[in-house]
Amino acid sequence: MLILDQFKQAALTEKIATLTSTVILIGISYKLGYYFTRLLDSLWIIQFFNVFDLAYSALKLVIIYFLILIFHDKVFVEGSGERNILKFGLGLIAICLYYIYEMITEGYAYSFFFAVGLFLGIFFTFTLYNSKPFVKYIAIVFLIIVIPFLQGISDIQKNIHRADLPRVSIKDSSAKEDWRFLDKANDKLILLNQNNPKEIKIVGMDEVKKFTNSSDNKINGTIKN
Repeated sequence: MLILDQFKQAALTEKIATLTSTVILIGISYKLGYYFTRLLDSLWIIQFFNVFDLAYSALKLVIIYFLILIFHDKVFVEGSGERNILKFGLGLIAICLYYIYEMITEGYAYSFFFAVGLFLGIFFTFTLYNSKPFVKYIAIVFLIIVIPFLQGISDIQKNIHRADLPRVSIKDSSAKEDWRFLDKANDKLILLNQNNPKEIKIVGMDEVKKFTNSSDNKINGTIKN
């Protein structure tokens, strides 16, 4: 029986519990990857996130997983090993195209970890059909834990070097500090000092004097001071 069919037949309370638990686990895995990397090394921030923060961070992957499942149900049918190889090949082509697009638009392979993770996600999502229970459990672990973790690593690699991160002027900050908006935790803002990426500050909105949007930060590719 297909995964979507099993989900449709479940009771409403089971559906809500399953979705909530899955989304929260994906969000936690993503945040762990985002703040675990040596670029920040700030796992202590995880404790400040609430359920809504975790759910929002998981939204991108949840949508991708849902689209993959729908695509599989509508396009592919249960078949032989050759058909599974075809699925795997199509997933690889999609990831290669995404990777090339990132290289052209960004100039760097920031999406490498996410590309690998997404490719594994496509493959393991497909293995959820017509597979032994043990393989399905491995697939679920990859989808909920490993791939969000890789996406978190990929995203922080991209964000930590972005010149267009919103600049935040805060009270009692020195001229040597260039605070940028990195993330939100509950009702607090997580700021990154771009002059020293390992320096992070958590502030309330009452400590913020001004936000400067990315369009104002950059003039002809340079940061306006």
